[in-house]
Amino acid sequence: MSKLGNEKEIELNGSFGVAHLLIGEVGATLHQYYYITPEGDRVDITMPYGDQIAPASCGCILAPWPNRIEDGKYSFEGKDYQLPITEIWSNNASHGLVFYQNWNLEIEENRIIGRLNLPPTKGYPFEVNFTVVYSLEIRNNDNKEFPSLGVKFIAENTGSENAPFGLAFHPYFSTRNFLSTEAVLTLKAESKVSTTDRLLPNGVEKVIGTDFDLSSESKSLGERVFDTAFVDVELDKDNKAHVLLKTPDNAKTDIWGDSTFKSFQVFTASSLKGFENAVAVEPQTCYANAFNTGDLLLTLKPNQQYVGEWGLDFSK
Repeated sequence: MSKLGNEKEIELNGSFGVAHLLIGEVGATLHQYYYITPEGDRVDITMPYGDQIAPASCGCILAPWPNRIEDGKYSFEGKDYQLPITEIWSNNASHGLVFYQNWNLEIEENRIIGRLNLPPTKGYPFEVNFTVVYSLEIRNNDNKEFPSLGVKFIAENTGSENAPFGLAFHPYFSTRNFLSTEAVLTLKAESKVSTTDRLLPNGVEKVIGTDFDLSSESKSLGERVFDTAFVDVELDKDNKAHVLLKTPDNAKTDIWGDSTFKSFQVFTASSLKGFENAVAVEPQTCYANAFNTGDLLLTLKPNQQYVGEWGLDFSK
């Protein structure tokens, strides 16, 4: 058995070859997404890693909050709560409660569906159920077929009290034979969240004309370092935000999120061993410490659902 539990795998055949999607039982983690060309070459779309606990949260779902909660403490509707400290160096509660839980996974045609009834705890005593649906389909780009991944997430408050809620996904996208510093990442956003040395937010700043301006479609990441939440993100006519990762061979990964994802976290992990060929782009409904600041925080009323969708389209 994998360290991610009993994995589920689906395949999709097209003129590009055969696409493979592997989802781990632990955390419903997006473990591997790649395709094999008719010539037998492997093209990784997300960063591959072996049989291990997800390194640096690679492919994890972050819920019921993304990023960090200061000192693991928060107040909600007049009550105080204490979460376990999971990031020792910063004394914060980090990345939610679901990425080490065993999810119930099943395959339905071209979909892998994961379900989790999150056990209430002292730090988060709310009754919230989660469903994630990973779907593969074929998309055409310039009259060529390529695999497309769609992800739908549903959170439902099945309890009798309001519940605070936030969500993010933490995929790392592969730059394959190129260093991430050679890649171009385009994200049209007006602002970024500034942070303390504990990676907690302390303000919002405009990015136009700064090193954090990612609106260019030709400027490579270079040696710029990001662990940055972007906000005020531009939406297209379908109310979707887009982040485009392009490598020097003109391979493109279009990461999109619907309007429920108000922020995108960009993490250049090239300083981490084994991550020199990857960039994390995290669609998120809110950013760090939202349980305390209230910024972009969602409140799920009893019987209320959150439904959000994101995905990625690859072409070459």
